[in-house]
Amino acid sequence: MDRLIETLEGRRLMSSAPLITFATVQTTTGPINVLTINNAVNVQLHEGLGPFSEPGLLNQVHVTSANGMTDHGFFDNVGRIEINGTNDPDVVTLDDVDIKALISTFGGRDTIFVNNIGPTTIRDPDLVIVNAGNGKDTIVATTDGDGTITTIVLSKGTDSVEAPAFG
Repeated sequence: MDRLIETLEGRRLMSSAPLITFATVQTTTGPINVLTINNAVNVQLHEGLGPFSEPGLLNQVHVTSANGMTDHGFFDNVGRIEINGTNDPDVVTLDDVDIKALISTFGGRDTIFVNNIGPTTIRDPDLVIVNAGNGKDTIVATTDGDGTITTIVLSKGTDSVEAPAFG
């Protein structure tokens, strides 16, 4: 008897594209908009200052990936940013002023850039938290603004931290 249906081998979708969600969540102080980027292998986030921002919009974030080659758009009224990398080498760039952010890169040999790009209007010692996870990571924190405090949480890896503008 001839078979009309032949099974194929198992297949997996292997993607390095970031998965982006933007949702309103309830907190103890009220609702806030949370921008979450998962699978952040090579992402850039730029808080709305300078030539990329639209006048009159508060806490706007522009998200790109693949060294700026892929534009994921602008997100308005962002109250918190959560960036989750992978177990592979990640490159994450965050240009921040006033939006609370958490960067977690898990394993891999990651490079994380946190740039304060303007005057900070809030004083929060946990404005930006970096959890570099496992691996031999490089974390670079710079400021062009008014002294944003970046909290860096190094865990389980042999990490290099550079803070040239703070030195």
